[in-house]
Amino acid sequence: MISDVKVNLLIALACKLPLGHFIQIGKIGVRLIGTVNLRHMGHTAQGKKLPVYGDGKNVRDWLYVEDHAKAIDMVQEKGRLFETYNVGGHNEKQNIEIIHIILETLQEMLPEGDPRKELVSEDLITYVEDRKGHDRRYAIAPDKIKAEIGWEPETMFKEGIRMTIKWFFEHEDWMKNVTSGDYQKYYEEMYNTEA
Repeated sequence: MISDVKVNLLIALACKLPLGHFIQIGKIGVRLIGTVNLRHMGHTAQGKKLPVYGDGKNVRDWLYVEDHAKAIDMVQEKGRLFETYNVGGHNEKQNIEIIHIILETLQEMLPEGDPRKELVSEDLITYVEDRKGHDRRYAIAPDKIKAEIGWEPETMFKEGIRMTIKWFFEHEDWMKNVTSGDYQKYYEEMYNTEA
Protein backbone atom coordinates (compact mmCIF):
# COMPACT_ATOMS: atom_id res chain seq x y z
CA MET A 1 0.00 0.00 0.00
CA ILE A 2 1.29 3.45 -0.90
CA SER A 3 1.30 6.14 1.81
CA ASP A 4 -0.48 9.50 1.62
CA VAL A 5 2.91 11.21 1.67
CA LYS A 6 4.05 9.25 -1.38
CA VAL A 7 0.77 9.95 -3.19
CA ASN A 8 1.09 13.67 -2.47
CA LEU A 9 4.70 13.58 -3.63
CA LEU A 10 3.74 11.83 -6.87
CA ILE A 11 0.98 14.38 -7.51
CA ALA A 12 3.42 17.22 -6.85
CA LEU A 13 5.94 15.71 -9.25
CA ALA A 14 3.31 15.12 -11.94
CA CYS A 15 2.08 18.70 -11.62
CA LYS A 16 5.66 20.02 -11.45
CA LEU A 17 4.98 21.84 -8.19
CA PRO A 18 8.14 23.51 -6.86
CA LEU A 19 8.56 21.50 -3.67
CA GLY A 20 11.30 22.74 -1.43
CA HIS A 21 12.63 21.81 1.97
CA PHE A 22 12.90 24.56 4.57
CA ILE A 23 15.29 24.73 7.46
CA GLN A 24 14.04 27.41 9.80
CA ILE A 25 15.03 29.17 12.96
CA GLY A 26 13.23 30.79 15.89
CA LYS A 27 10.33 33.01 14.92
CA ILE A 28 8.73 35.98 16.59
CA GLY A 29 5.30 37.29 15.75
CA VAL A 30 1.63 37.09 16.39
CA ARG A 31 -0.11 33.84 17.37
CA LEU A 32 3.18 32.03 18.04
CA ILE A 33 3.38 29.77 21.06
CA GLY A 34 6.96 28.59 21.32
CA THR A 35 10.31 29.34 22.96
CA VAL A 36 10.19 33.14 23.29
CA ASN A 37 6.93 34.63 22.20
CA LEU A 38 3.53 35.92 23.22
CA ARG A 39 3.50 33.61 26.23
CA HIS A 40 6.51 35.46 27.62
CA MET A 41 4.91 38.81 26.85
CA GLY A 42 1.62 37.80 28.44
CA HIS A 43 3.30 36.42 31.54
CA THR A 44 5.45 39.52 31.88
CA ALA A 45 2.50 41.90 31.67
CA GLN A 46 0.75 39.80 34.36
CA GLY A 47 3.77 39.73 36.68
CA LYS A 48 4.25 35.98 36.24
CA LYS A 49 7.66 34.32 36.29
CA LEU A 50 9.60 34.02 33.03
CA PRO A 51 11.30 30.62 32.87
CA VAL A 52 14.64 30.62 31.05
CA TYR A 53 16.46 27.36 30.27
CA GLY A 54 19.88 26.90 31.86
CA ASP A 55 21.89 30.11 31.96
CA GLY A 56 19.85 31.69 29.13
CA LYS A 57 22.86 31.86 26.85
CA ASN A 58 21.53 29.46 24.22
CA VAL A 59 21.77 31.28 20.89
CA ARG A 60 19.06 31.28 18.26
CA ASP A 61 18.66 33.14 14.99
CA TRP A 62 15.33 35.00 15.10
CA LEU A 63 12.96 35.92 12.29
CA TYR A 64 9.61 37.69 12.24
CA VAL A 65 6.90 35.21 11.26
CA GLU A 66 5.61 37.24 8.28
CA ASP A 67 9.12 37.26 6.80
CA HIS A 68 9.16 33.48 7.18
CA ALA A 69 5.80 33.20 5.40
CA LYS A 70 7.13 35.36 2.55
CA ALA A 71 10.14 33.06 2.24
CA ILE A 72 7.87 30.03 1.92
CA ASP A 73 5.77 31.82 -0.71
CA MET A 74 8.83 32.87 -2.72
CA VAL A 75 10.28 29.35 -2.65
CA GLN A 76 6.91 28.03 -3.84
CA GLU A 77 6.98 30.50 -6.74
CA LYS A 78 10.68 30.59 -7.66
CA GLY A 79 12.42 27.70 -5.89
CA ARG A 80 14.07 24.72 -7.52
CA LEU A 81 12.30 21.39 -7.16
CA PHE A 82 13.45 19.48 -4.05
CA GLU A 83 16.04 22.11 -3.17
CA THR A 84 16.75 22.88 0.48
CA TYR A 85 16.62 26.53 1.56
CA ASN A 86 17.78 27.86 4.90
CA VAL A 87 15.45 30.58 6.14
CA GLY A 88 17.31 32.75 8.63
CA GLY A 89 17.05 36.26 9.96
CA HIS A 90 20.68 37.30 10.54
CA ASN A 91 19.55 37.95 14.14
CA GLU A 92 21.49 35.62 16.40
CA LYS A 93 20.70 36.45 20.01
CA GLN A 94 20.92 34.67 23.34
CA ASN A 95 17.56 33.70 24.85
CA ILE A 96 18.23 35.85 27.92
CA GLU A 97 18.88 38.83 25.62
CA ILE A 98 15.44 38.29 24.07
CA ILE A 99 13.83 38.33 27.52
CA HIS A 100 15.59 41.62 28.33
CA ILE A 101 14.42 43.12 25.02
CA ILE A 102 10.83 42.07 25.79
CA LEU A 103 11.05 43.62 29.27
CA GLU A 104 12.49 46.88 27.91
CA THR A 105 9.95 47.08 25.09
CA LEU A 106 7.01 46.42 27.43
CA GLN A 107 8.29 49.17 29.74
CA GLU A 108 8.43 51.56 26.77
CA MET A 109 4.99 50.61 25.41
CA LEU A 110 2.93 50.40 28.60
CA PRO A 111 1.47 53.83 29.36
CA GLU A 112 2.25 55.61 32.61
CA GLY A 113 -0.32 54.67 35.22
CA ASP A 114 -0.93 51.20 33.75
CA PRO A 115 -0.66 48.85 36.78
CA ARG A 116 1.08 46.25 34.64
CA LYS A 117 4.07 48.56 34.19
CA GLU A 118 5.34 48.01 37.74
CA LEU A 119 5.01 44.23 37.29
CA VAL A 120 7.47 44.25 34.37
CA SER A 121 10.97 43.77 35.81
CA GLU A 122 14.00 41.54 35.69
CA ASP A 123 12.80 40.01 38.97
CA LEU A 124 10.44 37.88 36.86
CA ILE A 125 13.34 35.96 35.26
CA THR A 126 13.54 32.43 36.67
CA TYR A 127 16.26 30.07 35.51
CA VAL A 128 15.07 26.47 35.10
CA GLU A 129 17.02 23.29 34.41
CA ASP A 130 18.06 23.06 30.80
CA ARG A 131 16.60 20.28 28.68
CA LYS A 132 18.90 17.31 28.20
CA GLY A 133 20.68 17.55 24.87
CA HIS A 134 19.51 21.14 24.32
CA ASP A 135 21.62 22.69 21.58
CA ARG A 136 23.70 25.64 22.72
CA ARG A 137 23.42 27.35 19.34
CA TYR A 138 21.35 27.02 16.20
CA ALA A 139 23.06 28.63 13.23
CA ILE A 140 21.65 29.04 9.76
CA ALA A 141 23.28 30.49 6.66
CA PRO A 142 20.46 31.85 4.46
CA ASP A 143 22.79 32.95 1.65
CA LYS A 144 21.37 30.57 -0.97
CA ILE A 145 17.75 31.71 -0.59
CA LYS A 146 18.86 35.32 -1.09
CA ALA A 147 21.09 34.52 -4.07
CA GLU A 148 18.68 32.19 -5.88
CA ILE A 149 15.27 33.61 -4.99
CA GLY A 150 15.97 37.14 -3.79
CA TRP A 151 14.43 36.65 -0.35
CA GLU A 152 15.77 38.34 2.73
CA PRO A 153 14.08 39.40 5.96
CA GLU A 154 12.35 42.77 5.89
CA THR A 155 11.47 43.23 9.56
CA MET A 156 14.19 44.32 11.95
CA PHE A 157 14.22 42.23 15.13
CA LYS A 158 13.23 44.92 17.64
CA GLU A 159 10.46 46.13 15.34
CA GLY A 160 9.15 42.54 15.14
CA ILE A 161 9.08 42.38 18.95
CA ARG A 162 7.30 45.75 19.08
CA MET A 163 4.67 44.64 16.52
CA THR A 164 4.16 41.38 18.42
CA ILE A 165 3.63 43.19 21.73
CA LYS A 166 1.25 45.66 20.07
CA TRP A 167 -0.73 42.72 18.68
CA PHE A 168 -0.78 41.13 22.14
CA PHE A 169 -2.25 44.28 23.68
CA GLU A 170 -4.94 44.35 20.98
CA HIS A 171 -5.81 40.63 21.43
CA GLU A 172 -5.48 39.90 25.13
CA ASP A 173 -8.70 37.84 25.16
CA TRP A 174 -7.26 35.51 22.52
CA MET A 175 -4.06 35.18 24.54
CA LYS A 176 -5.98 34.27 27.72
CA ASN A 177 -7.73 31.51 25.76
CA VAL A 178 -4.49 30.08 24.42
CA THR A 179 -2.70 30.07 27.77
CA SER A 180 -5.42 28.27 29.66
CA GLY A 181 -6.44 24.63 29.83
CA ASP A 182 -4.37 21.97 28.06
CA TYR A 183 -1.71 24.36 26.82
CA GLN A 184 -1.22 25.76 30.32
CA LYS A 185 -0.80 22.22 31.69
CA TYR A 186 1.79 21.43 28.99
CA TYR A 187 3.64 24.67 29.77
CA GLU A 188 3.78 23.92 33.49
CA GLU A 189 5.06 20.39 32.86
CA MET A 190 7.70 21.51 30.35
CA TYR A 191 9.10 24.26 32.54
CA ASN A 192 8.44 22.69 35.96
CA THR A 193 6.71 25.84 37.09
CA GLU A 194 3.31 27.10 37.96
CA ALA A 195 2.28 29.83 35.55
